[in-house]
This record gives sequence, C-alpha cells and structure tokens, in this order.
Amino acid sequence: RKCLDSLIYQTYKNLQIILVDDGSQDAAGDICDEYAAKYPMFEVYHKKNEGLALTRNYGMKYITGDYFTFIDSDDWVDKKYFEICNNYLKKHYVDIVMTPYVREYAKTSVKNELFTKTNVVFDKKETSKILRRLVGEMNSELKHPGRIEDYNTAWAKFYNTSKFAEIKSENGKRSEDLLFNIHCFLIADSAGYIGNTYYHYNRQNDRSIVSSLNIKLVDQFKALY
Repeated sequence: RKCLDSLIYQTYKNLQIILVDDGSQDAAGDICDEYAAKYPMFEVYHKKNEGLALTRNYGMKYITGDYFTFIDSDDWVDKKYFEICNNYLKKHYVDIVMTPYVREYAKTSVKNELFTKTNVVFDKKETSKILRRLVGEMNSELKHPGRIEDYNTAWAKFYNTSKFAEIKSENGKRSEDLLFNIHCFLIADSAGYIGNTYYHYNRQNDRSIVSSLNIKLVDQFKALY
C-alpha cells in the first residue's frame, strides 16, 4: 500500500500505472484490484508466478506512454518524482534518465547520489562511458565496493518507449537489471541525470529476493557473465 499510495499522491497526474500480480500468495493481488477499482490510473494483470524478469516483460506489453519506468512493489517514490522527471524530459529529450535513490534501512536512510552534478545531459560519448561502467568496474571504481551496483538498477530510471520497449529482461540469470541496462545503453544515443528527487529502495523486507537464500546463485552469475 505504501508503494501505491506514493503513486496516487503524485503531483504529476498523467500516469499509466501497470500492476502485474505475479501469482502472489498473500493479499497483494487483492490490494491491486482494490486500488484499480478506486483509481482509473491503475491497470491490473494477474498471471502465474514466473519471476521478476518475465513479469516485467509481461507488463511492458501494455505501455502506452512516451517513457516507462519500473517500481518494485515494496519501494516508493517522492511526491514530485514524476513531475520533476517530466519537466526535465520536456527540456531534454534524452533516451534514458537516471535519478538518485535512497536505501531505506530499519533505522537509517542512505542517499545514493550517482553523480556530483544535478540536471546533467550526457551525449553519446558520455553515455558510452556509463555502458562501460555497467560492463565492469576498473581502477578507482574498485575502491568503493558498496557502490558497484549504483548504476545497475532498472528502477530509478526512465526509458524512451519507442527505443526500448522491445528489449526484454532475461529470466533465470542473476542481475536481470544489469543485463537489461547493458542492452539499453548499448543503443542509447543520450542520457540524463536528475539529482533533486528520489526513489526509495526498501532494504527492510526480509522476504525480498535480495534477502533470501538462492542455491543457484553461482550458476546464475556464470550465465550472466
């Protein structure tokens, strides 16, 4: 509910919100139906459980907007998140927009500012540098292991629908976000960064994908590489 409430109260209202219930075993599917009945911006699709990658692919079939983004169901965004991003895109028609995010722990919040400057536009050359960073860290980048995954996430980014809607996340591999972004940045001609609005990444959920034991982890990383 916290995630969906953060979308309802956005200052920017021209949103299409696609909710995909991936065979949930709790009340999540019912909550999606409840919100869709109250608010016309929500669309709900129920499907069998197939994992994160195929769930994103499923939802992407229904995108009608000029740009799309992902939000995990236990995360949330600032009230002006979409308004600020929309205003930026009106001014700078770039392929991919990145935003900073906040890691939300039980007793503390840690801001992840991706770049030192805000409201930046990257040309093709600078965008290619981000691609290189996604493929692998080197030199001074390796001194900060806690920041290795800063650019990997599919959330906290906006993607040009006409250019990226056909790119699919691959199931069964580790770091589907990373692989998806490598595909996107490989063909992106430009990118941008907004530094004054935040995506909130929930690290308190001990039932989330990143908190549970995965006995296939080594094999998945081999497949990713």
